[in-house]
Amino acid sequence: MSHIFISYARADGAIVDQLREDLLRERLPYWIDRIGLPPGTPNWERAIRKAIEECTSVLWGVSPASFVSPYVRDEVAIARMLERKIYPVWADGEHWLACVPLGYGQIQYADLRGERYATGFAQLLAALRVPDSDVVMPVLSESQLSVPAEPRNPYKGLLAFTEADAGDFFGREALTDRICQRLSQQSANSNARFLAVLGPSGSGKSSAVMAGLIPALKQGRVEGSSQWVYLPPVVPGTHPLSALTEALYRGLPEKSLSDIEADLRSPDGRALHRLGTLMAGERVLLYIDQFEELFTLTEDAEEQQQFINLLRFAATEPGGKLVVVLTMRADFYDRPLQDPQLGPLFNTHAEAILPLTINELWDAIEQPARLPDVGLTFDPGLVADIVFTLREQERTLAGALPLLQFTLERLFVARAGHRLTRAAYMAIGGVQGVIGTHAEAVFAQLDESVQATLGRVFLPLVTIDEDQGNPTRRRAPLHQVATDPASEALLKALSSQDARLLQTGYDGNAAYVEVTHESLFRSWARLKDWVEEVKADVLIVRQFEREAVSWVSRGRRPEELPPHERLQILYDALVNLGKPRDSYGRDFQSYTEPEQFRLYAQLLNETPSGEVLIDTGIRLSRIGIGNAPEFHGMDLRDGVPDICWLPVDVPEEQRAKPIAFKDENGKIYGEFNLQPFHIAKHLITFVQFEAFLRAKDGFKNPKWWGDFPQEYRQQAMQSQLTALRYNPRDGVSWYQSIAFARWLNFRLQNQSVGKGDLIVGQNAEVRLPTEWEWQWAAQGGAEAYEYPFGPWQAGHANIGDVGLSRAVAVGM
Repeated sequence: MSHIFISYARADGAIVDQLREDLLRERLPYWIDRIGLPPGTPNWERAIRKAIEECTSVLWGVSPASFVSPYVRDEVAIARMLERKIYPVWADGEHWLACVPLGYGQIQYADLRGERYATGFAQLLAALRVPDSDVVMPVLSESQLSVPAEPRNPYKGLLAFTEADAGDFFGREALTDRICQRLSQQSANSNARFLAVLGPSGSGKSSAVMAGLIPALKQGRVEGSSQWVYLPPVVPGTHPLSALTEALYRGLPEKSLSDIEADLRSPDGRALHRLGTLMAGERVLLYIDQFEELFTLTEDAEEQQQFINLLRFAATEPGGKLVVVLTMRADFYDRPLQDPQLGPLFNTHAEAILPLTINELWDAIEQPARLPDVGLTFDPGLVADIVFTLREQERTLAGALPLLQFTLERLFVARAGHRLTRAAYMAIGGVQGVIGTHAEAVFAQLDESVQATLGRVFLPLVTIDEDQGNPTRRRAPLHQVATDPASEALLKALSSQDARLLQTGYDGNAAYVEVTHESLFRSWARLKDWVEEVKADVLIVRQFEREAVSWVSRGRRPEELPPHERLQILYDALVNLGKPRDSYGRDFQSYTEPEQFRLYAQLLNETPSGEVLIDTGIRLSRIGIGNAPEFHGMDLRDGVPDICWLPVDVPEEQRAKPIAFKDENGKIYGEFNLQPFHIAKHLITFVQFEAFLRAKDGFKNPKWWGDFPQEYRQQAMQSQLTALRYNPRDGVSWYQSIAFARWLNFRLQNQSVGKGDLIVGQNAEVRLPTEWEWQWAAQGGAEAYEYPFGPWQAGHANIGDVGLSRAVAVGM
């Protein structure tokens, strides 16, 4: 049923009641929230929208109360989006201009105030009954728009608004006013010159400050602010003091960068205040964007605390010049509150960014389109569809700005002349699917080899909030992102002018890459799935990165290095991420070096005691040798003993005739022919022989024992004295050793062994060495060596004289 919709403020209830009675007397049905929204209405906004959709016209009650009512403003915005006739009725107030938003001062109205009511209602009644009336709010037609030959794009996509975009920035005027009022109050009544602007990701925090607050301050919105000094924005990143130094240098060109940073690192924490007093102007505005990076990216805890100390003193020191304004994601609000320096400031000097109202969304869409050098129009109902879709997204409404701006940017690209069309809106997937549709379209055009680098490219660009598990963007050096031609191609595609999903820049002379906006993590299904899959691994890697920085700052103490059990968690995470350990910095690599490598280095760099040898062998038995090449030949590979074969040469002139072997007294005890051969570097270890005992084709296979005397076939094994993984297998008879060698020769058939062209089963055989082969190898080809390495050297062998009275791991 058609009706008249009444939009009003509760403070004007008396005159609205009189208006309702008179409308009923004239048989004009109306809709008012007191009746149309009974208790229990599940979604009042949807109900009001439906009422306006079904109405023929809207009565807009104008008064000081309705001027500040967000509900009235939203109802009028809905009526304008749905192109309903709007009849302004002045209900209260002394001055019309004080009761209506900027730009509405010249519209006609029916004056219902006091004694003017009867005349005003008659004027309204006449207007309601004729098609065209002066009282109805005019609608801007396409013919009234300034239409340039080529429209300029006023929408920002995923990029934040900057100060240069202030003329295109609409919808946050009320927020800008509130922030300016807060700063004015601080200037008059507070010792703290500090304001934290908080909001969810995508709420437009940076845009509100850069394109809203700073231009307003430069225009003098706060007393004296037109004469303030404005420093470049600071983004903390991994090294916040360096970022702060760069900004201060712009205001102190007579000082060197090194001098400024040295001052900032002064332990008293007052350097920022002192440097601020050296600048011209009564006040100096320091704006810190993405303040959460101080907690997510800054790795040095001392630098983080120094940055906090500097801000606190600069913002609270009596007589100071610095005015500190910062923006931070609301989901990190607990971090500064836990700090005794920042907590009190955030508790009393914070401004929350609330979701855009319907009226603000309408302004953000329509007002830029009406600029003289833009001149855009929309298909009927398209603006309403966009606004209402965003308002329905209860979970993401607070972060709707990038979705809105990206939708409008894509509509501009696909425009038909000066018109943004519904057909294009449907083609890009609407507000909900626009970012994902666009990202996937760019991605789909790439070769599979380039697509396969998605994880490698985005891994340096994302960090995970440890408390809530949400992804946040992370600025990364270019060389960490573009590591090969394929990843470079993906970076180029996603950062192109058409895509703008990633952005590149320079921090000083260092090139960096970052995600244009965090909404990409939520809106691109492919990337969202990847983040969900790897976020646990990302958290692990980031934890080790922080630990490495802390370890270096404390002096690289070997006893603080992580054990294998913790390192294995990191190694598994790196495998899942497809990121090799050597792709990280040297400090990270040093901190996460495998424990096996450290154990081997300890053996080489020191003369280890017997106890160290025992402990090292026991530790290796517990953690395995990993991929340490120094311990090659001690374990298994695919269930088969992995032997490290060492070549043993026989000089050419000694191969042609028997070689005489002499005892320690020089007496010849035998002459034997020798040819070059290979011998195992280590004794067979417990784990290697155990593989023979447990293999289905191993110890119990009669094939390996067939030609032995009956009583020596499949002899019962003696128990190992020290059953550690890498200790030499003891208690093995000659027959059992022969059987093991035959089995190993069978398992290594057609495999290359040693160095050169030796293939088992073709030109090589695995067997026990002969007595003279073993002696030749042990003597190193020289006569009368007391030990294989020559004279005795401590730590080179475990013999009775060492006094351990037990075996240790091979290779020790």
